[in-house]
Amino acid sequence: MPVLDRLRALAAKELSIDSTTLDLHTPLSALHIDSLAFVDFMFKVEQEFGIRVPDERISKMRTIGDLERSVSELLPASSST
Repeated sequence: MPVLDRLRALAAKELSIDSTTLDLHTPLSALHIDSLAFVDFMFKVEQEFGIRVPDERISKMRTIGDLERSVSELLPASSST
């Protein structure tokens, strides 16, 4: 399953949002969660994908596309689909 689809499913489950509205250009602010909830969501993302996203990357993320790109870059080549 592509990374974006997995992120959508995780957002729907963890944040109780309509994930069909999420695309690569969706601002992370559209998730309508506070900073603590975002940290918790990022922990779930790291668990889901078996990766560790460096804090420097997280602080620069502005869109779902930024999140998807970071996750994809951190995944081993065989796990990115």
